[in-house]
Amino acid sequence: MKVSPQYLDRFFSEAKRRGFAFLSLSQLHSALVEECALPSRSLVVTLDDGYRDNLTEGLSVFERHDVPFTVYLSTAFIDGDHIPWWYALEGLLSARRSILWRGNAISLESPAEKNDAFMRGRAAALQSSLGAETYIGEICAENGYEIENLKELFLTWNDVRELHLHPLAGLGNHGHRHLNLQTVPREVIREEFVLAGEKIARHTGCTPVHYAYAYGLFTEEAESVLRSLDAATCVMTSPGRLSAGEHKKLLALPRFMLYEGMSVDALMAQSAYVSLRGFLKR
Repeated sequence: MKVSPQYLDRFFSEAKRRGFAFLSLSQLHSALVEECALPSRSLVVTLDDGYRDNLTEGLSVFERHDVPFTVYLSTAFIDGDHIPWWYALEGLLSARRSILWRGNAISLESPAEKNDAFMRGRAAALQSSLGAETYIGEICAENGYEIENLKELFLTWNDVRELHLHPLAGLGNHGHRHLNLQTVPREVIREEFVLAGEKIARHTGCTPVHYAYAYGLFTEEAESVLRSLDAATCVMTSPGRLSAGEHKKLLALPRFMLYEGMSVDALMAQSAYVSLRGFLKR
């Protein structure tokens, strides 16, 4: 999700007024495995990648409402070894009125053209055999666009330790380099999660058992790797609902994305639609 602290504060207040209970990821896991009844209206909050504003802007809101949350860490961003290529692409498109894309001229005169270019660029990057970071890096170089240092966007390891010690916060494993797991072999998938887990353990003493697929993209091979690592859960980005006893979904837990201005009613409507669509497909 990408929302302001003010919106998050209003959303939590509204959800509690509407009778929602906020659970930790570990509480959800226990309920699913042990087939315990969940509160009829339950929400679990997760945040991806390890952005520093999760701590500097978000933590006080979570504390004010006593809402537990899990931050999935991509450890290469914390180390500063890799860039979040989507910010580089956004920066390039925002700064130019036209660009070259592998020799082809692309107009960026209107917001709609910029948005279309971003979505097409994202899709191409995720499927590139070069890897998304290298692919977007080459596009930036083709246009003489220097990618700024984006390490300050992310938590430091001191920040991670602070979160680890906080009673409301949980740490999750989002892989080391934030790779599209649909484009890499099993040994790379395993290396991604093992390396991230080792780094988090080295800096905090905690080895996460909750995971998230980068971009929500995964394969049966990725699920198999996580089973071999004794993962408790793994989340994707496809929306869906859960009921007690649905332990078969533990390595493909659905999620809804919050966006600025989204109401609890809108979230409930999305949830109802997804449930109805699933029922009609049976």
